[in-house]
Amino acid sequence: GIEDAALRALATVRQVMPSRLRARVDALHVTTVPRGRGRDLPRVDTERLLEIGQAVRAREVLRFDYEAVSRDGRRDGADGPEGPPPPRRVEPHHVVTWGGRWYLVAWDLARDDWRTFRVDRMREVRSVSHRFRARELPAEDLAAWVATKTRQVQMKVSGTVVVHAPAEFVRQRMGWWA
Repeated sequence: GIEDAALRALATVRQVMPSRLRARVDALHVTTVPRGRGRDLPRVDTERLLEIGQAVRAREVLRFDYEAVSRDGRRDGADGPEGPPPPRRVEPHHVVTWGGRWYLVAWDLARDDWRTFRVDRMREVRSVSHRFRARELPAEDLAAWVATKTRQVQMKVSGTVVVHAPAEFVRQRMGWWA
């Protein structure tokens, strides 16, 4: 995860970078949301993030293989009786972090709809060098939109918990979950 101190350091370094390197850093425009604690989270390859960021900035269609996970936890993306699923083709618009994971917000050309893609599940990412016109985003607050989309998948069970403790104590212990 990228902490606030790292972002401040990057901003400082960016100011003294040569313009050719600054363009690569600028390609990685990201919206961050606090991450959960104590979870073993997947690592994302920096080169993959840069490639995605450059496609976002240049408004170039991306093509990639994707391993999706259905709501019941089954993995889609492994070779099945019909062979591997076709590569995704998307118009990438923004990269967002949520809960310690990286997500691409993109217009899926095959599904004709906005989708989120976990970057750690994207393979063989490549630009097809086809430019697109920016679309109106699915929400003004993309971080909240991604959070809502990921919660739909994560919340498989709901329940009620009664905690016999002062509210402030619970807020301190729960962190961003509260």
